[in-house]
Amino acid sequence: MKSDDDVRRFLDRMACEPGSDPIDPAPVLARAYGRLARTTSVLGLAGVTLVAAIVLAGPSLLQASPVRTVPAAPAVPAAAVVTTARTAHITCRGDGRSHLEPTTVALQDDGLHVAIVQEHTGRRSQVFIRVAGWMTSVGFSSPDHTRFRTLGIDGYDHVAIGCFESLADWPPPAGTFHRLTLVAP
Repeated sequence: MKSDDDVRRFLDRMACEPGSDPIDPAPVLARAYGRLARTTSVLGLAGVTLVAAIVLAGPSLLQASPVRTVPAAPAVPAAAVVTTARTAHITCRGDGRSHLEPTTVALQDDGLHVAIVQEHTGRRSQVFIRVAGWMTSVGFSSPDHTRFRTLGIDGYDHVAIGCFESLADWPPPAGTFHRLTLVAP
């Protein structure tokens, strides 16, 4: 059996070879501690970087809603600005009914100019402008004269305007509010 003889000769040859010198543990331990220190410092630096990123970016990631940015006003030809009305006229007709003329108004330097007229003989009506979900009272109509009111409107290209007798009638009937498009001066 040739294979058994080969294995036996191989083992005899290995037994006759001189052994290795004893190994000093100090340099081996020094290299191991050096690798451990290098690995720990790299992981520590990565952890500090991750914590810094979370601290700096966390508040913006947890923000409930984005910050409102004012969109740029659309470019309007010069001819359109010249022919656009500069005052919105709202006529209160009673029972939450009203009429708005015109439906596009050029804003003036101090804001939106509104003319309020009362056409009915009942209680005076209150005029409201609704902007981005918020309502602002513009003023009350008067049966004996037209009232003018200036209102600052910033960063919007349209508002809703309407009149009704009392907030006790809330919500107002359908058709109370009209869309009013605003054009830059």
